[in-house]
Amino acid sequence: MTALTLAEVKLHLRVDSDAEDALIAQYMAAAHDQVEQFLDRLVPWGITSALPDGEYPAAVRSGELLIIGDLYRNRETNSEPGTALYQLLFPYRVGLGV
Repeated sequence: MTALTLAEVKLHLRVDSDAEDALIAQYMAAAHDQVEQFLDRLVPWGITSALPDGEYPAAVRSGELLIIGDLYRNRETNSEPGTALYQLLFPYRVGLGV
């Protein structure tokens, strides 16, 4: 599950009420799943990496926030992920081959 907290995500979305907490939690789970699929790895990755277990690089955290924001703001449309998202996540992708 994501290392982002509901409070952190609501701050990012500029949401003050608790009325949409369940919806936001659903978007958090979907964004986390999308990041793991794109990176082709579980996030956070283990203690064998340069990062301590349980931490996300700032770029990956920001990528999740971008996805959540897009899902929240465009809930009735099908939008294409932006270039910023790919620039944040691409360096952490594995299994690309040659």
